[in-house]
Amino acid sequence: MFAKSSWQQYFLELERGADLAHVPDSHRCPSHESGCVAASPCVLFDGERSRSDLAKLGYILADAGFDVWLGNYRGNSYSNQHISLDTDSADYWDFSWHENGFYDLPAMIDHIRSQTGQDKIFYIGHSMGTTGFYVMGSMRPEYNDKIRAMFSLAPIAYMSHMTSPFLQLISKYITELQVLRALIGFNEFSPNSEFLAEAGQLTCSDEAPTQSVCGNIVFLFTGFDSQQLNETMLPVILGHTPAGASTRQIIHYGQEVKSGYFRQYDHGSLENVLKYGSLDPPDYDLSKVNAPVALHYSNNDWLASPTDVDALESELPNVIGKFLVPLDQFNHIDYLWAIDAKTLVLRALIGFNEFSPNSEFLAEAGQLTCSDEAPTQSVCGNIVFLFTGFDSQQLNETMLPVILGHTPAGASTRQIIHYGQEVKSGYFRQYDHGSLENVLKYGSLDPPDYDLSKVNAPVALHYSNNDWLASPTDVDALESELPNVIGKFLVPLDQFNHIDYLWAIDAKTLVYDTVISIMRQY
Repeated sequence: MFAKSSWQQYFLELERGADLAHVPDSHRCPSHESGCVAASPCVLFDGERSRSDLAKLGYILADAGFDVWLGNYRGNSYSNQHISLDTDSADYWDFSWHENGFYDLPAMIDHIRSQTGQDKIFYIGHSMGTTGFYVMGSMRPEYNDKIRAMFSLAPIAYMSHMTSPFLQLISKYITELQVLRALIGFNEFSPNSEFLAEAGQLTCSDEAPTQSVCGNIVFLFTGFDSQQLNETMLPVILGHTPAGASTRQIIHYGQEVKSGYFRQYDHGSLENVLKYGSLDPPDYDLSKVNAPVALHYSNNDWLASPTDVDALESELPNVIGKFLVPLDQFNHIDYLWAIDAKTLVLRALIGFNEFSPNSEFLAEAGQLTCSDEAPTQSVCGNIVFLFTGFDSQQLNETMLPVILGHTPAGASTRQIIHYGQEVKSGYFRQYDHGSLENVLKYGSLDPPDYDLSKVNAPVALHYSNNDWLASPTDVDALESELPNVIGKFLVPLDQFNHIDYLWAIDAKTLVYDTVISIMRQY
């Protein structure tokens, strides 16, 4: 399926991922149905790599019910057609990522919207796919209103702190490269070819002694992370990467590194005056990029450094979140190929679903370390108090082996995360799956609040001053929203903590007698 960049007459291939989905059509939501978000269009862009690199994420989104589209910029092996020019022509390659953002992305977004009938789409970009988006959002700001949310993986705008030796070299000899491009027609940068595919198979397969060298070549550009590299995939990776790019795109990045600015292509002072009316190219105005943007970054990304991501965040007016990948070695291309990309980037907690379950080990450890004879008994009590508030007077230490042998009795990790979300947000609301899945599940970027005005059963609130989990101020907020509070009872002991309701020596006289008295009234 092609979208035409009509102003410049390039044909841009868009692959619609309906065949990616494992979900039966009968369970999907028609894209034209009013109020239906299960088939929300979601376009994925990388820029300098092939569409196959994004297929992994595409499968995940398609299985979740999204209408997935894989986009390709002009010059990519899958988008190399033009109405009159062929790829041997210098004029064909006369573009940078500025043109990708100014012409190509709007053309593809318009095509997706016309095909789906949806006003807004999700945009997930990686690397150059993020750069093009920021160009579009600043130069053609009307397109911000067509984006539900943009998810920026390894975002590239500012580049003055990037550490890739390759781009450092490019930036150092940027003038010479521009001259070389003009003199000898060096227009296409490292296209994919049958030769590269065959070379990748011969030198990077599991049987090849040079396999580790292949991985190191990739890492020289993006940052080292051998633990997350599936070396068996190297022949495929190097056989499809890079998928074709204009030399001007690479030069433009080199200019960013050298200048420290996020600005349009520098043609040289004379041509800049003719084209822009100034000696220097104009900066992109990121304050105009008001679409909701989530930034995903990592510490070992040699192209999108955390410092440059911070600079980008400071200028974007609608950042809905900045997420550091929780792995120090995670590099620029790990977003596409890392073994654990799904769990590290998409925040899924696969294999870690139960939080601190009760087990024979915990029971035995409690008996050994918390019994009356154990010198560490007082430490056991302090561990419990760290979660709930200190109250040594009401703790029956003889019961500690039993308590820690049965507590916690098993819980979902998501239950704990949900509480953490409440602490951070200050709201009592449903689980926050992240902006993308929230729209799929709730129809909004944020999860909905629970409507406490509907809780009209008679409610008695029992609280204490030393409860580190249920503070009196939060209990007051709860009381103000409940419509049928029959009483609010402060436990008459200042040290009474969160778990004292269950285990305190005097729990009966301090709490239970009051509860039973109220129950008898009803």
